[in-house]
Amino acid sequence: MKRFNIIVIILVLLFFAIGFYFYPQLPAKIATHWNSKGNVNGYMPKAMGLFFLPVIVVGVSILFLIIPKIDPLKSNIKKFIKAYYSFVIVFIAFMMFVYIQMISWNLGFKVNPISFIGIPVGLLYIAIAYLIKSAKRNWFVGIRTPWTLSSDYVWEKTHALGSKLFIVAGIFSIAGVFFIDYTYAILFIIAPIVAFSLFLVFYSYFVYSNEKKHKMEMV
Repeated sequence: MKRFNIIVIILVLLFFAIGFYFYPQLPAKIATHWNSKGNVNGYMPKAMGLFFLPVIVVGVSILFLIIPKIDPLKSNIKKFIKAYYSFVIVFIAFMMFVYIQMISWNLGFKVNPISFIGIPVGLLYIAIAYLIKSAKRNWFVGIRTPWTLSSDYVWEKTHALGSKLFIVAGIFSIAGVFFIDYTYAILFIIAPIVAFSLFLVFYSYFVYSNEKKHKMEMV
């Protein structure tokens, strides 16, 4: 826990250090959002645009830190706390990548972000797969449906399948980088994860129904 806190604090401070270092070199308004074609469609004043993301990361990091303490099933979170902490670090690193990409664009290195964003997103999906494979039933982390939260068996079955599907989604996301048409690259990032997430909701209900039927037959 102590080592994890130190790593998170260092990463958060690094966000602000990068922002303050490049602040004088950036224009009064900076690009902060891109459309599916990779064209800028959103600007913010420099101070707000440069420090908005670091502030968000601070808030998210605090939330990550308090979840293991406030979850009613926190004893279960302790069972996969190493995977949980590892994911938090990967997530912050992902946000750092996005932040550096944004700053680079505004410094004049105008590489289309859509052309390569599928790689870090895909790696993030794979990190999620590792996390949910280890996750035990809780209220904050994992595939939380009424049926997974009602049964350890349904939780385990759904997350075992979910971890595999998230790896597939990660591979699809990375594969999208090889498409020249950026629309397809975006579809390869979004479509699999949406489809798999919806499928897992129905799958959890199916497993729960079968478990309930089996218990009734045993009676």
